[in-house]
Amino acid sequence: MLALPDHTAVDVPPNRLSRWSHVQLMFQHLWKCWSHDYLHQLQQRTKWKEVKPNVTIGDLVLVKEDDLPPLVWKKAVIIDMHTGQDGLVRVLTIRTAAGTFIRLIANICVHPKVD
Repeated sequence: MLALPDHTAVDVPPNRLSRWSHVQLMFQHLWKCWSHDYLHQLQQRTKWKEVKPNVTIGDLVLVKEDDLPPLVWKKAVIIDMHTGQDGLVRVLTIRTAAGTFIRLIANICVHPKVD
């Protein structure tokens, strides 16, 4: 958790990479694909397909921020909700380890609940 992020080797031709650098490049590529695909799957926009219930206070969420290196995903808990005129939640007050923040619902991925 305290490790510094490795520099990217995307611009270096693969034949110039050492074995360790090539492994790191594959790891960075996997992380980029996973973060985009998995988070987009969690944050599906089903506005026109089906109605989903609003989030609730106490839900565990992931805070989506661009260009975060591995092991720096911010987890948070919803402590307050702010609804729009249509009654749907638009803005959340969340608590992370770093403090309390207000974020748009579009930048939040609700962690799947385990029954």
